[in-house]
Amino acid sequence: MKAIYTLELLVIEFGNDKQKESLIKNNGNLNKRTFDSLITTVKQHYDYVLVEGKGKKRMITCKGKRTEVLDRKELQNYSNSGNREQLTYKEDIRTATIQYLNRHKADTRPTITTKRLAYELGCLVKSCTKHPEK
Repeated sequence: MKAIYTLELLVIEFGNDKQKESLIKNNGNLNKRTFDSLITTVKQHYDYVLVEGKGKKRMITCKGKRTEVLDRKELQNYSNSGNREQLTYKEDIRTATIQYLNRHKADTRPTITTKRLAYELGCLVKSCTKHPEK
């Protein structure tokens, strides 16, 4: 099911009292924070929300009405927090670590350092694992 709303209709249907007051106060428009909060509320009810246009002439297209209203916390995605480019091969490292642990199940060492694990996985060469000479 597809539904197309104007900003005013969206606020009337999904908005709280503060958002309705803000709509009247700002001549049919909402500030960014209020609008983002409203869109989060709409995402609790629909799978797909698309915003087109600017200001009070925005058109909001909603698709896929949910059978149950989601909690706001369920919409938050913390996996993309921070610098995404910090660890570009995250999945590859996880896979290699699991493969290493499966191959060395009989290993009697209680712990292994990250540097040693990286060397044994082939991520580092031996010269990088030794302390530098002073």
